Amino acid sequence: MEYCYQGLVLYKSLVRHDKNFKLFIICLDNKMVQFLDNLQQSNLVPIDVRDIEEAYEELLEIKQVRDKREYAWTLKPSIVLYLFENFDYVDHVLWLDSDMQFLCSPEPLYDEWSDLSILLSEQYYTDAYEYLVSGYGKFQAGFIGFRRNEDGIECLRWWQERCIEWCSDKADNGRWADQKYLDEFPQRFKGVGIVNNLGINLTPFTIYRVNTEQGKAVMKKNDGLYIDDVRIILYHYYGLRFYNHNEYDLSCYWMMFDEETIKLVYLPYIKECQEEVCKIQDFDRLKFQLKGICENQIVNYFNLDRTYRVLNYDICIIAGKWDLIKCMALYYSIAQNSKRVHIWICCIDDFSFSTLNNAELDNVTIIKSKIFETKELLELKKTCDEKEYTSILRAHYLYFILKNNFSVNNLLYVGTDIYFYKSPVHLLKEFENGSIFLYRQSKTNENSESNYKTDLIGFKRDKNTLECLISWKDKSIGWHLEKTSGNEYPEGSYINTWPSCMRGVRVLENKYVNAEPQASIYHRIVRIENKLKYISKTLILLNFYGYRLDYNSVINAEGLEDIYKNKPINTTLQNKHKESVKRAVLTIRKFKGIIDNQ
Repeated sequence: MEYCYQGLVLYKSLVRHDKNFKLFIICLDNKMVQFLDNLQQSNLVPIDVRDIEEAYEELLEIKQVRDKREYAWTLKPSIVLYLFENFDYVDHVLWLDSDMQFLCSPEPLYDEWSDLSILLSEQYYTDAYEYLVSGYGKFQAGFIGFRRNEDGIECLRWWQERCIEWCSDKADNGRWADQKYLDEFPQRFKGVGIVNNLGINLTPFTIYRVNTEQGKAVMKKNDGLYIDDVRIILYHYYGLRFYNHNEYDLSCYWMMFDEETIKLVYLPYIKECQEEVCKIQDFDRLKFQLKGICENQIVNYFNLDRTYRVLNYDICIIAGKWDLIKCMALYYSIAQNSKRVHIWICCIDDFSFSTLNNAELDNVTIIKSKIFETKELLELKKTCDEKEYTSILRAHYLYFILKNNFSVNNLLYVGTDIYFYKSPVHLLKEFENGSIFLYRQSKTNENSESNYKTDLIGFKRDKNTLECLISWKDKSIGWHLEKTSGNEYPEGSYINTWPSCMRGVRVLENKYVNAEPQASIYHRIVRIENKLKYISKTLILLNFYGYRLDYNSVINAEGLEDIYKNKPINTTLQNKHKESVKRAVLTIRKFKGIIDNQ
C-alpha cells in the first residue's frame, strides 16, 4: 500500500478533469485490493498482481531474484498486455506512474496521441545534460501509451521479452531498468510518436531547466498553471518522499525548486496526499505506517509545519552530546525571551537527537545531521573533534534549511556558547537591505583570526545567500584537509573576505552583541524593571566562549557550583545563565537513563 495514496490523488485529478476514463491500479497485496474495492468507485478498477503473475508464469521465477523496484519495472509491459487481453473495451492504455497528477483536462494529450500506436515522452536530456541519455535513456518509462493494434502489441511483446530477460537498476551494456529499451522503439516499430507539449509529463528536471536556463517560473492564470507560456497538463512528482505529515523530500534527486513551483505545484499536491494517507491509515494503520525520516538521505528538505506557523523569525543551532547542555541553555534563553522565533536544531549524534526529541521543546524542529551528510562529510566526521566538525557542517546545514523552505525569510545561525538576555528578534529585525549579516568580533576574543563572529551570522533567503552557502560548503571540506597538513583552519580568514567579495554583505555594529562575560566585570550591569542593563542599555546576549561545560562531570555531579570557578563574570549574569544550565542538566538527567538503555 506504499504508493496507494499517490494513485488515489491521480484518480481524483482524473475525476475532476476527465469523466470518460478507467484507472486500473495494480495492487501488490490483498489489503490494497480490499481497500480500493471498499471505495466503490466505478471508474477505478483494482487488479491483483497475482492475476497477472498467473497469466505470465515466468514472472514468479523472476520475482525471487529481483528487488521490489526491479520487479515492478519488469511487470510493466506484462500489465499492459494483460489489460488488452482481459478487457475487451480497452483500446488504448496509457501507463502512468502513481506519482502523477492532472492539473487540467487531458484532452491535449489525447489530441497528440491521435492515430499513433505508441506514445513516448522525452526526458529533455539535451545540451549539457545529453550525457545522461547513455545511462538512463532518451524517453521516460513512467509515461508511455499503447494502442490495441498490430504495431502496439508487437512492441509490447518485444518489451516484455526484454524485461523478463534483463531488468536491473545497475546499468549494463547499454541497458538500464525497463527504460533504456524505449530508445529502440522509434527504429524498431511503426506508429511511434513523441509528445511535443512541454506541459504533458512535466517533471522536476524539466521545470528546473526552464527556471535556471530561461529564468521563467510557474505562473497561475485563470484557467490553470503555466510554465514558459505552456499550460501544465500532467505533472510528474518523481522522487517525492512522504516521511511524515510534516517533513518531505520534494525530490530525492539533485535539482532545485524555485519558490513558485513549491507554492503552486507542490503544496496543493502534498495536502491531497495527506488526505489520502489519512484514509488509508483509518482503514488499516498497522499495514500502512509512515516510516519517518530515520537514516534516509534528504536532498530537497521541506518542512510543512514551518510553512503554516505564524512565526516571523528563525534561528538555527548545531549541537552534539558534548555541548548539549549549552544548546539547551541557549534554547531556554531564547524561549524565555520570545515566542515568535522558530528554532532549528541539528544534532550530530543520536544521543543529542533522542534527548531533544524526548524533551518536546516548543517551536523547535530537530534534525539529524545524517539526513544531509554526504560521503565526504561522513569521512571527515571520523577524524574531526566535535568543534571542528560543527564548523565544517555549518554551511551545509544552513543551505539544507534555506534551499526549499521559502517561509524562512531570515535565518540567524547561533553558536552554543551564546546566551540571550533579551529577545533575538532585536537582531533579526536588523536584517534589511542586505543578504548576509556579520557582527564584528569582540576585541577580548584574541584567539579568533576572524574580524567577524563565526558563531553569529545572519542570512536572508535569496540568490546571494544560496550562492554564498554553496561556495562555503565546497571550501569547508577542503579546509579540513589544509588543517591536517599543519595549516591554521582558514574559515575566519575566508569570512573576512565576504564584505569585499560577496554581494549583499552588511556589517552590523552593535556593542550589546559584542559583549562577553570577561568584559562584564568591568562595566555596570544591574537589573532595572526586570531587565539586565549594560552601560545603561538593554543587554541582548553574551558569548560564553571558553566556559566549557564538561558533559560528564556536570551530568554526574550533584551541584554546578564549579562551572564558573576562577572565571571572571558578573554575578548577576552568572545567576541568570546558571538557572538555564541547571534546567538543561535536569532535562538531560531525566532522559539519560532511558536513552542509554535504548
